[in-house]
Amino acid sequence: MRIAIDFDMTIFDKKTGKIMQDAKEVINGWKEDDNEITIFSSRPDYENSTIRGILKASGIKFDRIICGKPSYDILFDDNAERFTSWGDAEQFLKDRIGGIL
Repeated sequence: MRIAIDFDMTIFDKKTGKIMQDAKEVINGWKEDDNEITIFSSRPDYENSTIRGILKASGIKFDRIICGKPSYDILFDDNAERFTSWGDAEQFLKDRIGGIL
């Protein structure tokens, strides 16, 4: 499955400068289950290397980083209705997809 995840305030808390609680564990679990993980941001292209550096330093596994909102099977974004925490995101997939991941 292709999963797209917003970077700011979904993975990375801009206010604290830290990775959001449980983000690494949940995202890496999805990646280990052979899902394609795309990290996206509304930041300009020149910020790509900054985002990549934060993700690599945090040990978060991903396939690609893009700027702008992509079209995917599942999209988690702090501005989307469903994202409140990584625990809720993981439960959403289990409830809606039935463990397909």
